[in-house]
Amino acid sequence: MLENANLIGTPESYINRELSWLSFARRVLELAEDPAMPLLERVKFAGIMGMLYDEFSMKRIGGIRRRIEKKRQSI
Repeated sequence: MLENANLIGTPESYINRELSWLSFARRVLELAEDPAMPLLERVKFAGIMGMLYDEFSMKRIGGIRRRIEKKRQSI
């Protein structure tokens, strides 16, 4: 039990938000490309992909850039 408590503060015990998001987006894209899926369902997933990448480019990449810039300033 004490060993698990020590892992809470380590970076390895947390999931990278951007990588997790990209993994989710990949699964949605796979559904949009699946020929076994009905056409309208594929169109729906393709629309979701458009929204996901729009959000990613506007919000997530900006956050990543800010973190990189912050690290450069601290060096």
